[in-house]
Amino acid sequence: MEPRLVKKMSELYAELLATTKSKALEYELLSSIVEYFHDETELYESACEKLKIFMEHDDPNLQSLGFNLLKKMVSTNRNIIFEYKGFLMDTFSGTNDTYTKF
Repeated sequence: MEPRLVKKMSELYAELLATTKSKALEYELLSSIVEYFHDETELYESACEKLKIFMEHDDPNLQSLGFNLLKKMVSTNRNIIFEYKGFLMDTFSGTNDTYTKF
């Protein structure tokens, strides 16, 4: 994405991320933020918080989408894994086999 466009779009993305009720739109926003907006610190941090909500959700489909986004985040920023280390250790040490395929 054009760097000037990233600057112009970051405010719109932040507003949409904060106000949308649609999980599908939220996922697409998070995916775009992870891919294109990693230099926009405030927006990226907001996306990280929303990502945690996906991974902690009761719906296994949303959890799976959350873990896929985390994988995408780690591929662009390896240090992000340390933010999720405690959560991941708790999740993987649990009895739920859903996560073993990740």
